[in-house]
Amino acid sequence: MAGPAGHGWATAGPADIDPYVRQLIDQIVQAVRAGDDPRIRDLLANLATVADTKALLHLRQQLYENVPAPGPRH
Repeated sequence: MAGPAGHGWATAGPADIDPYVRQLIDQIVQAVRAGDDPRIRDLLANLATVADTKALLHLRQQLYENVPAPGPRH
């Protein structure tokens, strides 16, 4: 379930996404929240080998719901 302002963990999604793919998506969201660029690259490379359109749309939704928008850059 999403937290305040939609920035909590919400792993629910299409039931027909493979559990391994769902786990990769969760790990990508965690890495993005942490700003861990090397891990993001590795995880995306793994996801690219197994993802379909539904999985990519789920990733997009999870990032939108669980990663705060960047603040203004100075």
